[in-house]
Amino acid sequence: MERREFLAVAGAATLALRNAEFGTRTAPPATRVQSPSLGPEVFTRRIARLQQELKTQKLDLLVVEPSTNFQYFAGYNPGRSERLILLMVPVDGAPALVCPSFEVERIKRNSVIADVRGWEEQEDPWRVVRGAGNQLKPAHRQGTAAVEPSTSYQSFLNLTNALGGWKFVNGASVTERLRPDDVPA
Repeated sequence: MERREFLAVAGAATLALRNAEFGTRTAPPATRVQSPSLGPEVFTRRIARLQQELKTQKLDLLVVEPSTNFQYFAGYNPGRSERLILLMVPVDGAPALVCPSFEVERIKRNSVIADVRGWEEQEDPWRVVRGAGNQLKPAHRQGTAAVEPSTSYQSFLNLTNALGGWKFVNGASVTERLRPDDVPA
């Protein structure tokens, strides 16, 4: 047995023992697929409630990096990365998701967001964010964007540069109000 095979077998055995210890089961790696466990109608309802909350708080956009809130609204969490992935939910209209081009198909397959905009490795991803922000911005006035609280500081700085015509506020008041009452039907 080679070292690589040994490590694979030992890792699988350790996982099985740990799961048995806690009474959980794990599917074999080849069959594990992350997809929305709730139907698309749940996420459509969540986004509609989010948009109503944005209207109530007189906000025009919620910006979310991969996090539990990202998964709550998109039905999928691709995880944090050194590459930009950003969900932008406007007060009216369809949400947009910005991600690396090589992630577009996987995100479309696993999330409920239809408008997924990819950026190439040699491109500045914040230009794609700027383009989406310009499309989502209210006509004839400065837009106000709520930024999800777990957004990294570096992303926040880049966001303020990319969306120069926007005002930014803490998005905690938006996301915290939506989560307690949500129970799948």
